Amino acid sequence: MAAERTLLREAFMPTRCAALSTGCQNGAGGRLPVVPDCRGGALAVVAALWVGFVLALPSRGEASRTQSEPMADIGRGEFTVLQNGQRSHGETFRLVRAGARLVAAGSLAGTPDGEAEVTLQVDDQFAPLWYELRRGSAVKAVGRRAGDRLLIQTVEEGGQRWKEYLSAEIGAVLEDGVMHHYAILAMALDNAGGAGISVLNPSSQSLTTVTRTGEEPEGITIGTRVLEAYRSDLCLGEVVAGPADTAERVTRSTCLGTRRFLWRDPDGRLLRVVEPDTGREAVRRRAGI
Repeated sequence: MAAERTLLREAFMPTRCAALSTGCQNGAGGRLPVVPDCRGGALAVVAALWVGFVLALPSRGEASRTQSEPMADIGRGEFTVLQNGQRSHGETFRLVRAGARLVAAGSLAGTPDGEAEVTLQVDDQFAPLWYELRRGSAVKAVGRRAGDRLLIQTVEEGGQRWKEYLSAEIGAVLEDGVMHHYAILAMALDNAGGAGISVLNPSSQSLTTVTRTGEEPEGITIGTRVLEAYRSDLCLGEVVAGPADTAERVTRSTCLGTRRFLWRDPDGRLLRVVEPDTGREAVRRRAGI
């Protein structure tokens, strides 16, 4: 619980500098300061730290507005994550509504890369406002919307890399291996009304179009309980439209990209995720939360 409170606090007050190393690589961040060689010299160190500070520091109005908004806990969960059918690690998360904003704070324990903490804040259309990925005490990716731009900075062994996007181009966030992000992705797809949306993987700084190609009732067993659920078929990449199905809640298309599968209950709670291409699967540990 202490770790959970820390995550939520950081989601609303993300003021720490993200530039933890002095090396950087020139990304496609057209409007950000460009440092040709960040591997030496006091000026290069100051420039790299300044970029991290800009990304990590919210505006005064943003911070005060978020603190004054009423907070409502709208869900939480615990996943067991499997890799090729074998237990890999655990993942816990909590979703909190603050005014029109939604914050997802999660923790991954026992992964091959060590423990990780993930914080994502989105607007009322589920587009990202703030993002941070930490492994141990090190920030690996951080992002913040500034005006009509979304600024993303990642920290790698070779240094830092940053990139700038038009915020209107990004409909959701899906970090590789962070399974609770599918809960917000599913909400964004509901909001899109059947259209595909552009989804950002912050760590790889890559965009993919995600489309829901089908949805139908399919129950799921958690522990000893059989739960009513709907399976959603997602396509990451190109989709060829198929004939419309007149049955309620069902659409049909052909995926030419990567397929993913989600199960949600009638209240929209995420129960299970399957990634056939990665061999990962996440299943709720208990049905009652």
